[in-house]
Amino acid sequence: MKTKSEQSVSLVDLDRVLAAVGRHWQDACEHGDLDAARRDMQRLDAYLEQRLRLTGHDD
Repeated sequence: MKTKSEQSVSLVDLDRVLAAVGRHWQDACEHGDLDAARRDMQRLDAYLEQRLRLTGHDD
């Protein structure tokens, strides 16, 4: 089991990844690259599920 400090670091890293993927998804949408946008959406979904598990909100 991770300590609160390790979870905090993990959440900070995960939030940075989420932000980067979100920006990439937005760029892909703006440029009409639907394949890239779809892949980014799948990545966002996976990262969000992981974040929910880390914060104990995985109902």
